[in-house]
Amino acid sequence: ERHPEKFISPAYNKMVYLQKAPAAFSSPRLRDKIRVMVETDDGKVEELHVPKNCRGLVLHNIQHYAGGNKLSAGGKADDGLIEVLFMSNVVRMASAAAVGPVAPYALLRLGGQTRQVWIRTRRALHCQVDGEPWFQSECIFKVCHSSRNAILQKAKKRSKFHCAATAVDPATVEQL
Repeated sequence: ERHPEKFISPAYNKMVYLQKAPAAFSSPRLRDKIRVMVETDDGKVEELHVPKNCRGLVLHNIQHYAGGNKLSAGGKADDGLIEVLFMSNVVRMASAAAVGPVAPYALLRLGGQTRQVWIRTRRALHCQVDGEPWFQSECIFKVCHSSRNAILQKAKKRSKFHCAATAVDPATVEQL
C-alpha cells in the first residue's frame, strides 16, 4: 500500500516472489514452535503431529491457494471443513502447485480436516491471512468454519459463530 508503483502487474509480482524465494529456505522449522489441535468428528480435541521438517502451515476451506493453485487432493469447497496442510519448503509447495494438475501424486497430503483448529505458538512467528502478513507474538489462534458463502465477506464485530477475537475454551487451553 505504501509503494503501489512496485506492484504493476501479476507477472511482475510473481517475479518479485521468485526473487525473494531464497529467504524461504532459511525459515525456521515449526515442530517445536507450534502445537496444532483439531476437533474430531465426535467433538473431542486431538493434537496433530507436526512433521519434523515443517516450515509452514496452511489452513484453507477452499481447495485453491496462492492465486488458484491446487495443493492437495482432499476436501471439497462445500464440505464445511478446514483442511490442514504442513509445508516442508517452498520448492515442495511450488512443485505441488505446478505439477499437481497433471500429476495428482505430486499434491500434498492433508494433515487433517476439521471444523475447528487451535494453534498455539510458543514464540513470536511470521503469520499471514489471505495475503496479509504480520509478526505475531506468542498466542493461541482459534480458526473455525463459519459459513458456506461463495465469496469472502467482512466479518461483523460480533460474529454469531464466535470465530474472531473470542476467548478460547479453558479446557482446550489446558490441552494446548
